[in-house]
Parts: sequence; C-alpha cells; structure tokens
Amino acid sequence: MATPQKLQTALTKWRGLHRRNALRSAYYAGEQQFTSYGIGLPSKMAAQAKTVIGWPRKTVDMLADLTAFAGFAVADDTDTATVEWLTDFARRSNLGVTVQQAVVSAYTHGCAFITLATDGDGLPVLVPRSAAWCYGTWDSVMQRLSSVLTIDSMGGDNQPNRVTLHERGVDTVYTRGVMGWQATEFPATDPQRLTAYPVVSNPSLDRPLGVARIDREVIGLTQAAWRTVMRMECTAEYYSSPHVWLVGTAEDFDPGSGENRWSALANAINVVTGDENGQHPTLQQLAQATMTPHGDMLKSLALLLSADTDIPPEALGIDRSNPTSADALAAMERRLSRKADRMNRLLASSLERAARDAAASQGVELGEFHATFAATSEVSEAARVDAFTKICSVCPVYAQTPEAWERLGFDSQQVHGILRKIRAQQATDTLAQLMAAPSGVTEVDGDA
Repeated sequence: MATPQKLQTALTKWRGLHRRNALRSAYYAGEQQFTSYGIGLPSKMAAQAKTVIGWPRKTVDMLADLTAFAGFAVADDTDTATVEWLTDFARRSNLGVTVQQAVVSAYTHGCAFITLATDGDGLPVLVPRSAAWCYGTWDSVMQRLSSVLTIDSMGGDNQPNRVTLHERGVDTVYTRGVMGWQATEFPATDPQRLTAYPVVSNPSLDRPLGVARIDREVIGLTQAAWRTVMRMECTAEYYSSPHVWLVGTAEDFDPGSGENRWSALANAINVVTGDENGQHPTLQQLAQATMTPHGDMLKSLALLLSADTDIPPEALGIDRSNPTSADALAAMERRLSRKADRMNRLLASSLERAARDAAASQGVELGEFHATFAATSEVSEAARVDAFTKICSVCPVYAQTPEAWERLGFDSQQVHGILRKIRAQQATDTLAQLMAAPSGVTEVDGDA
C-alpha cells in the first residue's frame, strides 16, 4: 500500500530530474536557449538568436522512424476470440501512434512508460507517458521496476494536483486539495502486476532505465554548431555593405551615421572635395571576409555528431566533396537498424505483458501471440519476392506460415486474412478432388 512518505519521496526525485528532462524536451522541440561566449558576437545579435540547428530532433527521429508497430501476430490455430480481442485492443489503444510517441520520448529522455488505464466505456487502453512527467523506481535485486509515479495534471501554481503511483498489486491515485493529498486505491487481481510498462533506450546494468539520445555530447555539439552559424550570420551582416575608408580627410569631415551613412554608400557617385591645397583623400575598400573557416568548422562538428549518433553526415545537411560511399552508408544503416531491433525486442515484451494484463482485467485468457514490427532495414520488394519464391520452391509449406508473409511486408491482420483464404482454397480443392474421384475407387500415388 502506498503511503504519503512514498509519494513525497517520489515527487522529490521527480522534481530533481524534471529540469534535465525539460532541457532535453526543449532541444528536441528547437526551443533551447542560445549560449554565447561573448567574444565573437555582439550581445544584441546573441540575444535575438533563433534556433537554426535541428540536430537533436534528427538524432531522435532517424532512429525512432525505424520502429513501426505492425500489430499482434497469432498462430494458425489461435481461436477467433483471441484475434478479435487483440484487434479491438490495438485499435482502441491506437497502438500505432501510442508506440511511436513512447519511442520518441524514450530516445529523447532515455526511457518512457506505457500505462494501463480505462476509457470512457471502462475498457482497458494503453496510454504513453513521457519521462518528463514520470519517475520510475528500479529494483536492483529483482532487476525490474518496483513502482512508477505519473503526473496526471498540474495546478495553477505549477505544482502537481493529481498523480498516480503504480505499485505491484495496487494503483493509488492522489488528488491534492485544501486538506492535502487524498488517496484512492485500485487493487489488482494479481499482487505482482504492475500496470506501468517501460520503454527503454539502450539499457545497461549501470543504467537500467536507459540512456538518452540527446545526451551531453549532442547538446554540446548543437550549441557549437549554432554559434558557428551565428558567426557566419554576423560576418555576412558586417560585410553586407561595402566598408570604405577615406584616408587623408580633414579633421572636421563627417561621414554621417545611420541612414545618412547608408545613403552615402548607396549613391551611384560619391564626391569628396579637395582641401585648400588641392589634395584629395584616398579611397580604400575593406576586402570581403570568407565564409570558408566557418563552413569547415560546421562540417567538422557534423562529422563528430555523425560518429556519436551513427547518422550519415549528408542527413545533417553537410555536402561533402567526397560523398560517403555506399558501403559506409550501409554500415551506418546497419548500426541504426541493430539499435532499432533491440528497442523492438524490448518493446514487444512490454506490449505483450500489457495486453495480457489488460485481458486479465476483463477475465479474458489469451492464446499464443506476439507483437510484431515492420522491418528496420530497407529491402526492395523485388528482393523480398525473389527470396520468398526461392524458399517456397525448396519448402512449399513455408508459404503457409505467418512469418513468410510478414517478411513480404504484410501486417498481422492481412497475414491472417491471406492464410485464411489459403486454407479455404485448400479445403475447396480437396473437396473437388473427392467429388471427381469415381465411386468405390481409391487413388494412390506410385506404381500399381
């Protein structure tokens, strides 16, 4: 049972992590603050700097796009009730969107959570939760989550006024009122059930709740690249009008300022009179500065980010004189796809447990099933069909397995329909053969 002390402890730890998670959210949304050294940029320009580098979002989205929930796959002999319940549960929870949102949040902050809730009709649904508004407690002995705090709503004083503490065997909803926190408990039928399921990015023994893709390296490189672009902007602004020097003018010569100075520079013909001795001032123009050093630095920063995140430099907006080879691009894609495959395996386990817990809350017992995801590596349709044809020529029964059709790119619902039609056609063919055979004659294979 949750106690007020547990709630206060979880809230304190959540507040301690919220600032860092909010910073990562700001970098993903492109709302981060510009950090200037105060050396190469005027303070006025630094104060008006707007986000021009979207590398943090690219770092998250390029990997998150490789995770696409394809549905729940079932065995051929699975009963219709299980199929219908899973299909309705996935549709009701909008799992295609729910999973994608959870994965983006996990790559942004290191982890996210999917909680089991009920909709307006009292039916179970899955809800994605950002780590910015959650806190999970890890049991290092059992190597599993022991509890998860979710912030459900905030009050006008920017403090939580409704939270849920998910513990094994019970969910406790706390509502803040004038008398303090009021608790309402919702016990589970299984004392070991936890209705919050982790979505973790690259977990390890030291960091069981994952490592964010927007880490200190990505933040530092983004700020360095932003400063480089602002230096380019400052240089372009400074040299946008010709800087002319008049050497040898009289001490009382006034070149003007503001609009008057710009008007003098913009005139087609500028006349400067000589002095009483007929001496004329010498006209010199300041040479235009080159952008090459800034561009080279921006490329170097992009290469560092590419090495840290396995994103091709071309995807970061860098046009290289020697483009990345096809083999190098394929190697980067394999590194990303392996990370996505690992996320998909961990996510499949969480979704399967969530579906079974949701079914158990309704008294429904599900048969065998597993969560499936679209392929993480790009394979042409022609290559898939060619592999399918060659395997079926050696093992014809392969065409009657769900895995074969899933590899062709069909989702679980389409695969179930295809296999049902195949079995119906086989039954029709068998019946036709029996009806075509002469009465009392039994056909056998082989020589008589």
